[in-house]
Amino acid sequence: MASNPSAPPPGGGGSNRARRGGALAALVGVAIAGTLNLALDRGEGNRKAAYADSIGIQTACRGVIRNADGSPIRRGQRFTPAECNSLNEVETVRHLQAAFAAVPSLQEGCPENCRRPNQIVAAGSLVYNIGPRAFRNSTVARRWNAGDWWGGCEAFGRFNRAGGRVIRGLALRRAWEQRDYCFIGLTPPAGRRP
Repeated sequence: MASNPSAPPPGGGGSNRARRGGALAALVGVAIAGTLNLALDRGEGNRKAAYADSIGIQTACRGVIRNADGSPIRRGQRFTPAECNSLNEVETVRHLQAAFAAVPSLQEGCPENCRRPNQIVAAGSLVYNIGPRAFRNSTVARRWNAGDWWGGCEAFGRFNRAGGRVIRGLALRRAWEQRDYCFIGLTPPAGRRP
């Protein structure tokens, strides 16, 4: 279980409940979908008005850079909560599917009984932030595919840069992704601690 007391506990959800919860819940179950949405709101925010991100890209909602029609977010653009929910859902599913494609064992048992709920939340947050290509080519994915779940979680800390410089907010985000999700439920190898 996640150590974040405000987050619902990770876990699978029945397929009928998952269908009622949307595409994300159909992929990982209602509880994991809820926990991932909370983690993404924490990491990305969820702004209804367009803003420039840390490297100047126009962004809205939960770090979304494209409208539903594929056009870029424009300066001054505003969104309703329903519009943001829709854009966020599409982006979250797209990024989580990319994580599952890069590390197929991450999806084992989903959606009814996901075996690695905390690592799914951590991966979903990381991939949403760094992008599918970077995740696919990452040490995180390489270690997880080799069965080194602890080592993959340790590698999250490498993703603390944007625009060629260390960003304090990214370093803090990687730390809570590891602490609150990634390491949860894993046994550390001898001599290693989170």
